[in-house]
Amino acid sequence: MTLSRWCPILSSRKMAAFALITVGLMVGYAQPITAQGGMSGHPMDMREAVTPEKLPPPLKLTGIGNAHIHITATPEAQMWFDQGLNLLHDLMLHSANQDLRIIWFRGLRAIAESALGCTQLKDLLTGKLTVPGMDPPPLDRWTMVTALIAMNDSEAEALYAAEQKRDNTGDGRKYAYMAQAAHPESASKERYFDDYLHNPSRPEDWIEQSLGSFNYWNQSGLALPYLKPALEALPQIKRECKIFFVLGWLNAFIGGQQSAAAQAQVHEFLSTAALDKDLQLKILEVSDELDRTVKIRQRYP
Repeated sequence: MTLSRWCPILSSRKMAAFALITVGLMVGYAQPITAQGGMSGHPMDMREAVTPEKLPPPLKLTGIGNAHIHITATPEAQMWFDQGLNLLHDLMLHSANQDLRIIWFRGLRAIAESALGCTQLKDLLTGKLTVPGMDPPPLDRWTMVTALIAMNDSEAEALYAAEQKRDNTGDGRKYAYMAQAAHPESASKERYFDDYLHNPSRPEDWIEQSLGSFNYWNQSGLALPYLKPALEALPQIKRECKIFFVLGWLNAFIGGQQSAAAQAQVHEFLSTAALDKDLQLKILEVSDELDRTVKIRQRYP
């Protein structure tokens, strides 16, 4: 699989956070690990891998910037995350491998929330900043617009209008619908949720494309009032939509939550609602991550 194409897994905020912690550690490990590589002419060196406890400690770098995004984690994990964050911009522009530049570009897109991060997204959209060897495809551009709308950036609507003029294709109209779902306003959420369930002319793939924006990571409070109605709509969703849509629906509405209150709603619904067995199992599958998230947040408040 080429990484040059859009991949929803790589665009997720959680994957980006994990990647930033990883790169923050790996940069410190890079030289010692390279020294363990095989000799020239022996690319398939089968020596036993070095176990983590035998590795030298990673290096904490200085002078690489002071960007910071708070994460719910230990101070040490926060430090490695920030180190990865400060390296992200450089890796996006200067990694030797084009696929890696794309990964770091999408990492920035997934976690941008500060004024600096939003400015970089805007510069990428307007061409002030470019990733060597990469011309962001339409979905990547629309996803950046979505992020700016979700962050309530002052220039988001102007950039949205510009992107509409740039991309007036059928997919462009679908992506525009996706972007508008990220508006951090209760009236917008109410309008979209009603459209999901009561507008038979709305294409299913438009709804599916927009579910992540509706449940954007920084809008769990706005989306929480729709968690129970989304669960109650499952029989209708199963009856009217394609087989894989149900799982996408649950991943968005349950996966977009992090609170004990949301967890309680899900488990109460499971214990009281008369559901088909397959729907019960799908809810259990998706809610496992919410259960673990609540435990982690309780452990590291």
